Amino acid sequence: ERDQSVKVMMVQRMMDTIESGKEYAVTNNVTEPSDLVVGYVSRARRGDRSAFEAIYNRYAGRIYGLSMRMTGSCDGANEVTQETFLRAWQKLHTLTESGAIGKWLQRICINLVLTLRRDSHDSPCEPETMTRLVQEKSHVSGEAERTATRMDLDQAINTLPERARMVFVLHDVYSYRHSEIARELQIAEGTSKAQLHRARRLLREVLRYGKN
Repeated sequence: ERDQSVKVMMVQRMMDTIESGKEYAVTNNVTEPSDLVVGYVSRARRGDRSAFEAIYNRYAGRIYGLSMRMTGSCDGANEVTQETFLRAWQKLHTLTESGAIGKWLQRICINLVLTLRRDSHDSPCEPETMTRLVQEKSHVSGEAERTATRMDLDQAINTLPERARMVFVLHDVYSYRHSEIARELQIAEGTSKAQLHRARRLLREVLRYGKN
């Protein structure tokens, strides 16, 4: 019953976002006052759904962005995001550092992507949908130029081979170290470095071709 209540909350929040026309506020490095985060986690552990809802509202955009870039699929991203927070609700008692919940949620998300990827047959996002849902903070002047840049990059990332895409997203977008990527993806550190080199080379080729 508690799990179902949280699931209903998450679905409602997603529907509210879509119906209102609002965009997920995706950022790659969310920093929160430690006492605020610890307070939310502490209350959520005691079954306070409103505290967990606050956690969801703060981190759903980041987890959705990671999910979508890792899966290359809107359907897959929605599924992984919901399942990430459902598992977080179920396993909050295992979180040892309440202030590190962002990284903890990312690990749950990555593990889910790795578990589900073999059986995934989701359709890729349309470029305009991808751009709308995954907004990155940018210092480029001009909204039209920012949107075009995001669209180009997101489209290019989506063309990468799966392993190269995952390594690129974790390293260059979410600032994971190669040692962390190797542990999360269960690959050698050297393989992570090779895949990043491959991803960057392919992205340069795709973006260069797109400008010709």
